[in-house]
Amino acid sequence: MKRRALATLLFALGAGCSRLPSYAQPQGALMDASSVEGEDLIAYRKLTRADFQGAAPVGEAAKHADAMGAQTYAIVRADPNLKISIIGTEQSNGRLRYSGKIDKLLHFRAEMDRRRSWWNPHVKGVPDAYVLQHEQTHFAIAAAEAHELNEKAAELTAEMHATGDTQEEVRATIQKKLDDVIRAALADLLDENGKFDDDTSGRYEPTKQTEWLRRMTAELNEK
Repeated sequence: MKRRALATLLFALGAGCSRLPSYAQPQGALMDASSVEGEDLIAYRKLTRADFQGAAPVGEAAKHADAMGAQTYAIVRADPNLKISIIGTEQSNGRLRYSGKIDKLLHFRAEMDRRRSWWNPHVKGVPDAYVLQHEQTHFAIAAAEAHELNEKAAELTAEMHATGDTQEEVRATIQKKLDDVIRAALADLLDENGKFDDDTSGRYEPTKQTEWLRRMTAELNEK
């Protein structure tokens, strides 16, 4: 089974502006989960300045490091040990008909890749504590999305089944179903992070930002 994850590159802008440029907006993509194997991943917790170990920002932001405050590389992915179980049943015509399903309940996790997360040591215009709180909130949004998926785990797992004439057909159908779940989660993540950045990035908005983190933390504690 080709395991998928979604990676969101989440930014805090150090310089002031009324609207975020494209390089400072939340970005994300469906990715092969193997691309994060061996990386320095941490589950959701309170972040520190030391968690940002990247030498430079990644993606479009790499060309605009001077205008950035920090970059958090957050990942939401299904349990990497998931497998698809497929069995073949002989039909009346003597051919095999295959059916498959995921072998256990889906479980999603939110993680931060510390090696790909970056901090601008020369950030100006806002306090370091504000930048750190901003990145903490982005991470909290990712964690809340993982929790929301886990709340629907039984329903989602029940949908991860397929039948077909070949094992490859069954496997591909189930993989597409899982990819569709992750794509929908990615859309939700980008939308929520975009709203957060609209409220708090490119200017100093400590009251709004604190309220965002308070609300996201409350959602996590309720789940």
